[in-house]
Amino acid sequence: MDTHELQWIGEHAPAAAEMAAVVDKALAAHTQWDSLHHFMVLGADKTTGRVSPIEIAAIHTAMRPELYPTLMDRLMRTHLATITNTNTSTHTTVGALLQIEGHMVVHSPADPLTLGEQAAIERREMKTVDRSVELAVVYAADPGGRMWMARKAREGDINEPAAIVANYSGGFADGLRRCVDLIAPAYLAAQRSPWARPKGRG
Repeated sequence: MDTHELQWIGEHAPAAAEMAAVVDKALAAHTQWDSLHHFMVLGADKTTGRVSPIEIAAIHTAMRPELYPTLMDRLMRTHLATITNTNTSTHTTVGALLQIEGHMVVHSPADPLTLGEQAAIERREMKTVDRSVELAVVYAADPGGRMWMARKAREGDINEPAAIVANYSGGFADGLRRCVDLIAPAYLAAQRSPWARPKGRG
């Protein structure tokens, strides 16, 4: 990441409270289980700084998880190709959000995973484990490298509001990070283009 990208990110970084709010809102809106997953491009209002989804794509649950990063990359590139070549947008793209359903196996040092449970997790068959919990999970990322996560259980006591998760990794999270890494270079490339029309900040 070069100096120009870092400067753009610093000037357009969304407020942490705004990102947390949009994550919590997405989780609260998830009231129908066994439903489609959603990828959202997040934009900050150029006047107020308020963050909200400016583009939403539904993802069928039949899609294999390892294909999500490629899909998110394509959706973000398509979005950026459009928004960075117009001066009519009221928002600057500042992040992306992914809302999914999945299963987690609850365990602890005092109650570790069995060999059978470990094998099921490796096969991505966590829902077959008796003590697995079905969750709705929302991830969001910004170009500055911050990642937010919130989750709630279909049944049980897990209901965790949005919080920044440091050093969080995994297929969905890593794909989302690569996706938002496209934002600053796209805006800078549009600004350098000889065909770029005069435009305001963002």
